[in-house]
Amino acid sequence: MYFNYFRNSAHKSNFGDDSYPSLSQFPLLDAAINEAQANIQAPRGLIQNAALTAISVVLQGLVDIRKPNGQVAPTSLMLLAIADSGERKSTVENVFLKPIRAFQAKQGEEVKESQSVWKVKYDTWMVRRNGVLKAIMKKASKGLSADEEEKVLLALEKEAPAKPKEFKILYEDSTSEALFHGMYENLPAAGLISSEGGGVLEGRAFNDLSKQNAIWSGDSITIDRKTAESFKLVDARLRCFSR
Repeated sequence: MYFNYFRNSAHKSNFGDDSYPSLSQFPLLDAAINEAQANIQAPRGLIQNAALTAISVVLQGLVDIRKPNGQVAPTSLMLLAIADSGERKSTVENVFLKPIRAFQAKQGEEVKESQSVWKVKYDTWMVRRNGVLKAIMKKASKGLSADEEEKVLLALEKEAPAKPKEFKILYEDSTSEALFHGMYENLPAAGLISSEGGGVLEGRAFNDLSKQNAIWSGDSITIDRKTAESFKLVDARLRCFSR
């Protein structure tokens, strides 16, 4: 896990530009940050923070790293940006996250069409399933064997249409319960974004920090629930960004 801490004042950043690592080995990233800094006139630390956020969000589900000791770890990051009002925190964030939000919205529209098709197939499947269950109940009430119907029911269970997964990669000011369930139902890689750091650190987003730490380490977690089905997140990836 990488933790990057930036503290800025309204007039002068406590960390000068020279205190940040050189990005000369990554010319595309360096050029993007330089252009954003020239256009927005925001502290370079905030811009690098937002750039790392976008990179981590899109890559963490695709790429892991292997350390010199052979250990494999996620590329997920936890980033916190602290800046005064007027330092363009939201503007900087939008420069790098807006394309991701736009892509997520586009995918959301496309999945709606797939879900409509799935709903028709699912309803049809349920009609067939209910018909078999009624046949089993009818025979059971008469004390007759329903072996054939049970075989049909088992075959039907294997044919249950799978619900299309929603492309949701960004969760903004989400509770941990909604975050974990969304990662289970949809994509197992997600970015938790908060516009208010206090809301994350003191609110419900981090009320299950032990499980989030496990995900950051690449471990599996089990979510036990009283009123709904429990589930397990395997090989999930999570990064956090708060400002």
